[in-house]
Amino acid sequence: MTHSKDHLVELVYTSRSISTLDEHDVQEILKGAYAKNKELGITGVLVYYNQQFMQLIEGCSNAINPLFQSICHDARHYDIKLVSYTELEQRSYNDWEMGYVDPKTVSNSFLSEIELNKIRQGDYRKIIKAFAELIKN
Repeated sequence: MTHSKDHLVELVYTSRSISTLDEHDVQEILKGAYAKNKELGITGVLVYYNQQFMQLIEGCSNAINPLFQSICHDARHYDIKLVSYTELEQRSYNDWEMGYVDPKTVSNSFLSEIELNKIRQGDYRKIIKAFAELIKN
């Protein structure tokens, strides 16, 4: 599928961190992502739990595509899997240059059932939506 330069898309990927990240490490990632996403007009949400990432990013394909290439070459994580790449009519996370789900705010029973790197395409929307509701509250 080809995309025009100004086509709005949503990309979801999962990956594994090469090491356990503490809160400071995650905040540094978020700070960099926030600045870059704001500059590129990208919005989304990041989940980090048990050395696993799931990120949903949305924006124009001419910004999302090179950003994902950069993410794929980032040495801080591996086992990167593209879960979904979808054309959008409108953004779901318009106000978030980078929303973040802090695992300390989520029930351990909910998190323990999630293996982020094994999420099927249809499941990620439910999980992201559940996490997004946690962020808003």
